[in-house]
Amino acid sequence: MQAFQVAESGAEIVMKKMKNASPGQTIRDVFTTCNNGKVNGDAVGGTYTVTFLGQDDKVLGCDESIEDAMSFKSVGNYSGTLRAIQTAMVP
Repeated sequence: MQAFQVAESGAEIVMKKMKNASPGQTIRDVFTTCNNGKVNGDAVGGTYTVTFLGQDDKVLGCDESIEDAMSFKSVGNYSGTLRAIQTAMVP
């Protein structure tokens, strides 16, 4: 249950930052910690990793436009237990 809460917290953090993104920004512009197409962070005692997905669920790199993201997947890790959620982007 706690790993799911970490994943959900990661998703909430991502949605808040994306809401404030400007047109033309890259994933790295919005998430400066982006590395190898993933954004990592800490939340509620665990860690999360977010991957952005484009058309046909193609994994997007850090230097691709944030506008190309059709969804993202947040994986929460709490004491070695993993849980994931995927969220669709609404234009």
